[in-house]
Amino acid sequence: MLVAGRASIRTPSAQFNDIGERMSPFERIKPWAVYVAPQETVQVKALTKLELAVCAAPGKGTYPTRLIAPQDIDGEARGKGHNQRYVHNILAGRQARRQPAGGGGVDQ
Repeated sequence: MLVAGRASIRTPSAQFNDIGERMSPFERIKPWAVYVAPQETVQVKALTKLELAVCAAPGKGTYPTRLIAPQDIDGEARGKGHNQRYVHNILAGRQARRQPAGGGGVDQ
């Protein structure tokens, strides 16, 4: 997940050029992310100063590598009062199983 900055990301099966738009995680803009299929390697080229979060979890799925654009990410408010914050669920439930409208392949 691109926390802040812009990058190009490549795996053996996909390439996503010049993704990301927020320059700070405190901007009220949803992030860009890439789901990388198990066993694939990843190359990241920073196009600006870049803050990148790398997340991993055990899984048995056979989902292909794909781009997760801001419009594919759900958000929700959590907490109450002064402790309320807005979080973005990168791959929650149905999102993990669906392909984005643009597919997910080379030069997305």
